[in-house]
Amino acid sequence: MRPRALWLPHRVASLDATLLHDLGLTTVDSWRQGLVLSTPMPVFVELATDEQPDPAPLAFEVASAAEVDAAAARLGVSPHRYSRGHYGFEFASPGGLPLMIWSEKT
Repeated sequence: MRPRALWLPHRVASLDATLLHDLGLTTVDSWRQGLVLSTPMPVFVELATDEQPDPAPLAFEVASAAEVDAAAARLGVSPHRYSRGHYGFEFASPGGLPLMIWSEKT
């Protein structure tokens, strides 16, 4: 498994991303409680307000659903399709950090 991108979740009081847009980050997804910004590198910063019910996991995007399935099999978990369309799973690291492995490709 080779991650294609790193997603960095971050809680914010407001979704005003003006400063981040000034740094060259562009909005690639948004919803009522959050938005996702892309960087020139394969790293994304996900901002979400406290209205988002659960803390966002540290997420690793992989190239295909097959890679998601292989990682899930190694960890003994079941992947699923999320309401926004991506495919993957969440789990806790040994230290309790929420992690996610997912793919946009099916």
